[in-house]
Parts: sequence; structure tokens; C-alpha cells
Amino acid sequence: MKKKKISFIFLLLFLIGVAFGLTINEGGVYELNIDKEKINIFNDQLNFKESFVITNNYNNKIFIKLIKPNVSGWEVRFSEDAFYLNPNEKKLIDVEFLPNDNFDYSLNIITEDFIKISQDNSNYLGSYNFPIKVVNDIQNVTFSYKVFIDKREKPPVDFTLITYEKNVTPFDSFRFSIVGKNIFNDTEAIVKFYLDDNVYDFKKIFTPKEYVHIFEVKIPMLKPGFYNVKIDLISPEGEGNSFKNWVFNDKIYVGTYKNLEVIENLDKNFFLTKREIEVKNNGNINTTYKYSIDLNFLENLVTSLNIKEDYYSYNSGKLNIEKVVGVGGKESIVIKTNYWVYYLVFVIILGLVLGYYFRVNSNPLYIDNKVYHIVKSLNEGIKSLKVKIEFENIKEKEIEMLELIFRMPLYLSIKEGSFTLVEPKKVLKSNTQYKMIWKFKRFEKGESRILGFTLVNNKGILGDIKLPDLEIIVRVNGRERKYYKSFSTIKN
Repeated sequence: MKKKKISFIFLLLFLIGVAFGLTINEGGVYELNIDKEKINIFNDQLNFKESFVITNNYNNKIFIKLIKPNVSGWEVRFSEDAFYLNPNEKKLIDVEFLPNDNFDYSLNIITEDFIKISQDNSNYLGSYNFPIKVVNDIQNVTFSYKVFIDKREKPPVDFTLITYEKNVTPFDSFRFSIVGKNIFNDTEAIVKFYLDDNVYDFKKIFTPKEYVHIFEVKIPMLKPGFYNVKIDLISPEGEGNSFKNWVFNDKIYVGTYKNLEVIENLDKNFFLTKREIEVKNNGNINTTYKYSIDLNFLENLVTSLNIKEDYYSYNSGKLNIEKVVGVGGKESIVIKTNYWVYYLVFVIILGLVLGYYFRVNSNPLYIDNKVYHIVKSLNEGIKSLKVKIEFENIKEKEIEMLELIFRMPLYLSIKEGSFTLVEPKKVLKSNTQYKMIWKFKRFEKGESRILGFTLVNNKGILGDIKLPDLEIIVRVNGRERKYYKSFSTIKN
């Protein structure tokens, strides 16, 4: 482990010695280690950075101050320009050289090696001397960086194409990229994209940092199939008015695109349901429009359409429509269900059923029952009243049996000898009332009867008198039916 550690220290010292191979003021109060005094740069990248190490060889702490050179057109920056160093302490100083607004390309700079012969920055040649002064209370040292500016031979600008998804459908976005190579300055490019009869124009600026641009084209409505794509790029060349052209050819496949736009309006009321369907094919192939609604058998009978029977069918309670709509075509479908016919048939059937029901079940008798000749007393209330019941067979050819049942409270009685025409066949008594029964056989149509009698309030019961309903039982064709007829209340 110790051997590895020692080897690493020697390697580090060796690298430091290589990196800073030139020693200045060796053995002095402090010494300087610099990599090189002569520096070569190119005219398209004038700013650069260098470093040096300063070491305190003195037995005491020393103060160091760095004085930057005053060179026209340049700004020099130190990572630190004033600091203290302890004995044997080392410090790395970074020096940054930046051309400023005063930098002049037009000067004829004569150096010991060459003479500037061009007046523009792209062909600029020259050299500069940057003296750096290290100041200490005991000792001052000055050293210089000599900078030589050379012309870089730039390769020509070039562009390449990158395409992405090549299987698209109408209204998809087709994307492609153009990559600029050897872009040293802002370079304008005009791009034209050709697809079928469609042309799309773009203008982009390529820079050293932004040398890739992504383009996006919305695919128009095209039929399915393969299409050739052509991309033209025009960019200025050199410093004149000349241009260079790049042409890229590719192929894409446009797939099927189904897009039916459907607008449905429903107008519904008690008598009519109307469906209007507008179908438009916005796709690139002929497309079948399908529609289905539930209709019962009767609804189907009263439903009409404005299209041929070939395009619709009725099966298992559903009306099914299938119609092909061409590319860019429109279809209008109108479905009408006329419920008034449906309701008319229903009303007719209902009328027949109800007519039959009422004919069979309605009372075949005309009955007129009334109370009259009412005798009242101030102290004894209603003393007597007369009852008249008149009935006639107005419907049936023959009533096989007719039974009338009259009920009255126990506090009332029949005045003796008051019956007119026919007396009751039976008179029955219960705990609460009397019941009188009349029976008739073979009651012909048009035949009528009148029953009459007088009721007497012997017990002097005060208050209103309400007689129970008259009960009528008839038998026609062996079937008995019951009906009731009420009496009006007799007010005291």
C-alpha cells in the first residue's frame, strides 16, 4: 500500500513538472513555474486562458501582488491578483485573455516572424506581447506571454437530412431534421418541402450552437399510397451573392384515413319522431356509414326513409342502415316514424274493445228513482215521504231475470196500503235495516215498470235521511251483473 502511495506522489510531481516546464526566478524569494511563453491561437477564437504557479521560497509569509499588462484591445483577468503565501506554499493562478471592443483588425502589425497582410478578421494575422509583473516588498519579477495569431482554414458548410416516421396518414405531422456541419458563423438557410402538388416554405438560421433544426409538415388530404418527397435547401456561399443548393429526395407512405363527420338532429313529439342524419366523408377512402335504432313491429310499420331499400333492413326489432359515402361526399338520411297512424289504429282498437266491454257490462235498464212528497214537522222532523222507482229495459233483447232490492233503516216503516202496482216478493229484517225484494222474469226490451210506496218515520228521529243505494241484479244469457242507483239525501 505504501509503494502505491509513493508512486502516486511521484506521478503527481512529474505531471506538475511537465505542465509547468519553465521556471522563472529559481532560488529567489519566490519562483514562478509557467507552461510556455509563446502561445499560438487562431483568428476565429481570440480569447484564451493560461496558468502559472507561484511558490514561496522564503522562510516567512510574504505578500504578492500581480500587475496586469496594459495592451490596447485586450482585457486580462487574474483568478487572484493579491494574496499571502506561507513558507513553501504554492498557488495556481489562472490568466484569462479577452479581446474587447478596442481590438483593431486594421493595424499593420510587424513582428519578428511575419507581417499582417489582410485587413479583415477572417484573414487576420498578428502577434501581441503581454508582460506580467509580480510585485513583492523584497523582490519584483516580470515575465511575458507572447501570443501569435494565425488564420484557420475552415472546411465548407454542409447540410444533411434526417427523416423520422415515414408511414403517415392525412393530418399527421411529418417531421424531418436538417443538420448543419462546419457552422462557424450565423448561416441563413431557405428550405422548401415538396409533397405531391403542395409546397411548404421555411427559413432558419443555423449557428455554431444551434446547428440542428427540426421541421414539421402537416400531411394534406391524399389518397393512400407512396409519395415522393423533395427537400430543397439554399444557403449563401462565401462573402458574395452566390448561393449553394442542397437537394434531398425521400419517399413516404400515406395510409388510409377514415373520418366520417356525423350530425344527427332528433325532432320528437307525440305524433311524429323525425331523425335527420347528415354524413360527410372527410377521409381519404370510401367509408360505410352504419346506423341502428330499436323499433317495435308496429313502429316499423309506420316508419319511412328517404333512401333506397337496398341500404336498410329490419330484423329482430332493429332498423339497420348501411350506406357507402365516397371521399369528400355527403349523404342525408331522414327517418320518420308517424305515430299518429299508430295511435289512430290503437284508438280504434281501444274503442272497439271498450265499446264491447261497456255494451256487455253496462246496465241495460233505464232507472229513475226519486223521493218526493216529503212531510216535515218542526218538532218531529221528517214524518213521511214517498218513493218512486221507474225502470225500463232499453238495451237487451230480453232480460232473463231482474231483481230489485230496496233497503231502509229500522226507524222507518211502510205505510199500509201505500204500494202501487206490485208489492215486494220478500221483506227481510236485520239488526239495522229492512230489505224489500222484487223479482221479475222475462223482462222484454222496451218493457217498463213503476214501483211506489210511502215511508213513515214513526219514531220521530230527527235529522237528515239518507236511504241506502238501490241494488239491481240482472241476468242476461246466463250471466248475472249487479248495478247500484243512489237516492238523494233528504234534508230535514
